[in-house]
Amino acid sequence: MDLIGTILWPLKWIVELLLVGWHWLFSAVGLEPAAGLTWLLSIVGLVLVVRAALIPLFVRQIKSQRRMLEVAPQLKKIQEKYSGKKDQFSREARSRETMALYKRTGTNPLGSCLPLLVQLPIFFALFSVLNSAQFGEAGVGPLGVPLAQQFGNAELFGVAPLHDSFAAQWSLMVAGQPFEPSVMWIAATMVVLMTASQFITQLQIVSKNMSPETRASPMFRQQRILLYVLPLAFVFSGVAFPLGVIIYWLTSNIWTMLQQFVVIRNMPTPGSQAARAREERLARRDRPTQVTGPSERSPRLPPRWFIRLAWKTHRALFRVTGGRRGLWPARPERWGAMRLTTIGRRSGQERSVILGYMEDGPNLVTLAMNGWGEAEPAWWLNLQARPQAGVQLTGGTRLVVAHAATGQERDRLWDRWRTLDKDLDRYAARRPTETAVVILEPGAESDRQR
Repeated sequence: MDLIGTILWPLKWIVELLLVGWHWLFSAVGLEPAAGLTWLLSIVGLVLVVRAALIPLFVRQIKSQRRMLEVAPQLKKIQEKYSGKKDQFSREARSRETMALYKRTGTNPLGSCLPLLVQLPIFFALFSVLNSAQFGEAGVGPLGVPLAQQFGNAELFGVAPLHDSFAAQWSLMVAGQPFEPSVMWIAATMVVLMTASQFITQLQIVSKNMSPETRASPMFRQQRILLYVLPLAFVFSGVAFPLGVIIYWLTSNIWTMLQQFVVIRNMPTPGSQAARAREERLARRDRPTQVTGPSERSPRLPPRWFIRLAWKTHRALFRVTGGRRGLWPARPERWGAMRLTTIGRRSGQERSVILGYMEDGPNLVTLAMNGWGEAEPAWWLNLQARPQAGVQLTGGTRLVVAHAATGQERDRLWDRWRTLDKDLDRYAARRPTETAVVILEPGAESDRQR
């Protein structure tokens, strides 16, 4: 056994134990032991356990990188102090000051590399075990010949053996021999997903998690090139990988992508776009409410993407049903839903949106709240540029003219909205500006056409 094999032997034994353990668990709960699905889930379980065990090393790597960034300005001053001095005394003095800086700040230039070096043998062991098992070769531990052969012969969806690859089927097709198109389709789909996950992971780092100093350096240009080059490497190598190995890489890439998302959101690089976004989130969360009486935290809102998805779903329901669903009348104890059509202030085209409203005599009243987001809603900006609009209710359509309520009228209408939403003031306190109370008065046809 060579040196590398000696180093990987205990790691491969642990990897095989986890793979066989997951296979036993899924077989025990009723899955067919020889089925491709059982082995696929076993690979996924194996990767998840190994990546979860490496989280402490990953966090340590991130913290080491952060500390190196913090001391970078001081390190640069030392380098500038001795710039151009080649004598032995200056070199020794620079080395002493540098080591004193590392000791004082508790940093280590190798600290960010060590966790990565520790992870590499584990990944090599994972790849080696899965690659050998594709061909029915016994492992060094619990993965004996019967299980290895079962693994290699297992088929995804009953048509694609785990030991098969896109390249192997392509060779058969080019040679004019019988081949299995389903293997090529499955492998190609997984390679595309694997490449896309790698690209998204790199894009998160390059676009959001780099400081201005790094973005201005030559290293940033190199990383921009790698952003497109690395995924291409997966395309060319992925077509040659057996399906079992592709499953491993895809699962690992998805884990990395999600892990980077969490790190960038919660532990961003100081000075980066992600760091500014985190500071803004913390500032919004800690902003005091304007409610009189005992202080209370602002009520929680769903994520912004969820709010936008709800709006789009609501509008889609209205369109699909031809307007039969999605609108409802206002009642004294409940707000209604109407469809407001404005003229785009820039495009000059009609723009429609579904809004909540209440009735105030002949007028309709709504709030320019934008889902309690910070920006003013586009429909309200359109109305400020052109107050004439159209409204569709459950009972028909009407033309209206919009204006913002002010003074006592606004206070009266705001109090009425409070009866419909007890958390109205606390939601409004989340916005940096006053939420407009918009009155839609009945308008004339001539107003609409002006």
